[in-house]
Amino acid sequence: MQLAAATSATPSRDHIVRDRLIIAARFLSATDDCGVPVLQRVSIATQNVLEAVYVSGNVDLAAVAPDIARVTATLLSRSAPHVADAADGKILPERIYFLLGAASGLLTNQQDPFIEDRIDYAAMLAAELAMLHHSRSISDRGFPMLRTARINAMLAEPRDPDKLLN
Repeated sequence: MQLAAATSATPSRDHIVRDRLIIAARFLSATDDCGVPVLQRVSIATQNVLEAVYVSGNVDLAAVAPDIARVTATLLSRSAPHVADAADGKILPERIYFLLGAASGLLTNQQDPFIEDRIDYAAMLAAELAMLHHSRSISDRGFPMLRTARINAMLAEPRDPDKLLN
C-alpha cells in the first residue's frame, strides 16, 4: 500500500525533463557575481541538459518543454564567448563553439542523424569544462592534499644516517 502511494507521487518523465532544463537555464543565466565560475556553471547546465535527454529516452526535448528548451538553447549559444574567455586557451575557442553548438542542438532538433554524436560531444564539453575548473581550483589552493601526501611520504621514508641532508 505504501509503495503504491510512493509510486503515484513520483514525478512524470516530462516533469523531470522540464525541471532539468529549468536548472540548466538558471545556471546559464546566472552572472559572474553569483559565486559559481562560468566554466562550472556551463558544465553543470550541460550535465542537466544531458540528464533531460537520458530521462526522456531521447525524445524531442523541444516537444516536451518548448519554451524552456528554446531559452536554454539560446543561453547555451550565448555562453560561448564567455566560456572561451574563461578557458583562456586551455580549450580552443573553436572547440568550445563546436561543443556548445552540439549541446544546443539537443534542445532544438531530435530528428537528427547525429543525435548520438551530439550527446557524446555535450558530455565531453561538460567533462572538459569541469576538469578545467577543478584543476584550476586545486592549483589556486597550491595543491594542499598532494603536497601533504608528498611531505608525509618523504617523512615516512627511513633515513640513511651516513648521507648528508640537503
